[in-house]
Amino acid sequence: MVKTLLVTNDDGIDAPGIWTLVNSLTAFYDITVVAPHKDQSGTSSSVSIKKPIHTTEIDPLPYLTFKSSNKIRAYSVEGTPADSCIVGIECIHESEGIDLVISGINRGANLGWDTLVSGTVGAAMQGYVRGISAIAVSVTAIENTIYTNAADFTLRVITGLLKNPNNNPALININVPNLDPSEIKGIDITKLGERSWAESITKIPTKSGVTYQFARDRKIFQNAIKGTDLYSIENNRISVTPMSIDLSDKSSNVSKSLSFLTN
Repeated sequence: MVKTLLVTNDDGIDAPGIWTLVNSLTAFYDITVVAPHKDQSGTSSSVSIKKPIHTTEIDPLPYLTFKSSNKIRAYSVEGTPADSCIVGIECIHESEGIDLVISGINRGANLGWDTLVSGTVGAAMQGYVRGISAIAVSVTAIENTIYTNAADFTLRVITGLLKNPNNNPALININVPNLDPSEIKGIDITKLGERSWAESITKIPTKSGVTYQFARDRKIFQNAIKGTDLYSIENNRISVTPMSIDLSDKSSNVSKSLSFLTN
């Protein structure tokens, strides 16, 4: 039986990355594309609790490079990447089931602490918390982005995961250097590195107040030690990072310093 994949992103339904990915997968799998109607970068795993989520089925054929015998459906969602994933799993495939969730291919890296705000990773998390293995995949460049390498590699990962299923769902974050295939030096299984960004803020006075325009463009910290996704990307290697959503601090002395609360 043909497996069914749910494909989403945070760059929007018209983004080239998601359709490069779909075109690499559709010969092998049934595909349901459910993605935001516009760019929703930086929305993490936020969900539109108080806002109705209008969803429109669209024709995928204009986006496809060849006709496949497998099923393909596509939907545009007026909501976040997380909304899109939830709609795909809970509504569109309510009685059918999804074998794997893939979010991407994102235009720009999602490394280290970027993953806390990434809509690409946030969408994948919504599959993961529902017991479905999920992959977030990104290419490191925002301009002149090469999506084909990431698409081919993602197909390889998907095939391996589905052939060797785990009892527990997996959450995997992939980052691919924006290079020609011959320039990519290898593949590493990594952990998240330490990197954060700060916002430059433009103040725009208006008649009724002030508008603040955020741009997340000031890198304030990076520690690319060996074994991290940052180190692999700096060395022109693909990083594959198994993730968890457990944010508990298991290593510091903070718990000890708070012991006075329970004594």
